[in-house]
Amino acid sequence: MKDELIGFETAKLAKEKGFKEFCSNGFDDRLEGIEPFGIGNGEISSTHSIDYFDNKGDNHLYARPTQSLLQRWLREVHEIDIEIELTDNSRHSYYESSIKKQDIRDYNDEDCFDQVRQVHIKGKFKTYEQALEKGLQEALKLIIKK
Repeated sequence: MKDELIGFETAKLAKEKGFKEFCSNGFDDRLEGIEPFGIGNGEISSTHSIDYFDNKGDNHLYARPTQSLLQRWLREVHEIDIEIELTDNSRHSYYESSIKKQDIRDYNDEDCFDQVRQVHIKGKFKTYEQALEKGLQEALKLIIKK
């Protein structure tokens, strides 16, 4: 059993939204087929001399964290929680994702209230990890970068 790494599209979104945590895996969009590299897949790629990198520098490199690290970053930094639910019906079992975002809004600098937005992700996924990947992508889209 191992932690699932995010895909390239999710890595691009994470970088756009400010994810800057160090990771031991990544993508380089200059490589043919946007091949992942890093020590997490068993060996360091010979085309890269770095073991760890983040999203601060090179525009061609994208950090590739585990799904759980990105999920934790969304929860702790942006107060976005992703929930995955197993749904059973008489014919099939599948996973669905939903996102909860805690919003705090100020009115007249006196009154403040918390509002929870919940977004259900359309789609039925065969695995927990597929549902989580889609949830991560949709959660990242909720972030408004300042």
